[in-house]
Amino acid sequence: ISLNNPTKISKVDISNSSELPGATLEIKKKEDSTVIHHWTSTTIPQYFYLENGEYILCETQAPQGYALKKECINFTVDGSKILTVKMENEKEVEIPNTGIQINKMIYLGATFLIMIGLSIMTIIIWKRRTNK
Repeated sequence: ISLNNPTKISKVDISNSSELPGATLEIKKKEDSTVIHHWTSTTIPQYFYLENGEYILCETQAPQGYALKKECINFTVDGSKILTVKMENEKEVEIPNTGIQINKMIYLGATFLIMIGLSIMTIIIWKRRTNK
């Protein structure tokens, strides 16, 4: 274990690089996906003493109001320096209600009325032709 050189894990807001509390994170060994550390981020970065090797940092739950980071970050610890691993999150995009559902209902209603009108016209034309 590299006691003199911790690995700094930083979970930040992509828009302002400030530490982002509330994310659930895991560090796994790359070779076999064994979970080494599991924690919830706070307003300060976390430091871990890891053995030399290859690791994966994954987010399992996003902070409230932020999109889950689906891509994990690969990193290698070699003990020669302090390693900083930074994972960034974007806020969830809120899609405004543009009334599209209402428009769909109007189109469905209009289509229904047109179909009824065409059916009535077809019946009237058919009756006129059969009465001659």
